[in-house]
Amino acid sequence: MAERSKLNIITSRVIITTMGIATAELLTWRNWRTVKQGAKVAAQAIMHPAKTIRKVVQKARLGVAYVKKQATRLYTTTKRIITHPIRTGRQIYRKTVNAVKRVYQKYTPRPIKRFNSAVKRTVTKRYNSARKSVSRFVKNTRARVKKFFRRKRR
Repeated sequence: MAERSKLNIITSRVIITTMGIATAELLTWRNWRTVKQGAKVAAQAIMHPAKTIRKVVQKARLGVAYVKKQATRLYTTTKRIITHPIRTGRQIYRKTVNAVKRVYQKYTPRPIKRFNSAVKRTVTKRYNSARKSVSRFVKNTRARVKKFFRRKRR
């Protein structure tokens, strides 16, 4: 059990590190996009000064707010990852599973869904009946063994 939880922690840390790197790259790319837009607006400001100064100020404010927000988000996520690695791993897993489920629900035609659920139902039924028969066999064997040892020797 301890080994398994250690493995879980290692796995979740690997997943989380990967996610962190991916997030950082995404942030960099987004910020680079913002910088490029800012440069474009600055060029416009040179051509139409009165009209674009207000726009530039607004964009700058938005850019700063955005960067601050992203930094905060990154900080809180990192903190959560460090303090609760297993919970974070589980969350990532659940989110992925839910996304897959959502896509399935949204884009699978009804006849295919019906067929899939029928297959699932059949498999479950077979599995349950097999499990029942196995447990019945185990129970009966146990009873027989007990009976055998309880018998009086002559």
